[in-house]
Amino acid sequence: MITVTLEMPIKPGKLAQFQSLIGPALKQTAAQPGFIAIRILRPVEGEDTAMFIEEWETAQDYKNYLAWRADGNDVPGMEECVAGAPVLKMWGEVIASE
Repeated sequence: MITVTLEMPIKPGKLAQFQSLIGPALKQTAAQPGFIAIRILRPVEGEDTAMFIEEWETAQDYKNYLAWRADGNDVPGMEECVAGAPVLKMWGEVIASE
């Protein structure tokens, strides 16, 4: 299993619109092979970022999902909300937990 974090910059005043668009997109994401779970968090202060925390069976499953999104399966209207390129990181083995 891998964990993916994706920090998405949001344009000023567009967080509510982003939130309205993301629900249907999550259903599409959940239907993809290898998907386990997703949470999307908003910052405690400000409205300039959304943090995606995702779990996938393998890194290849996530890469396949990204390719699927890039192949014309993007979220309509999302480009109006996003302020720039997201910061994506894939995480592997858990080294500590409680």
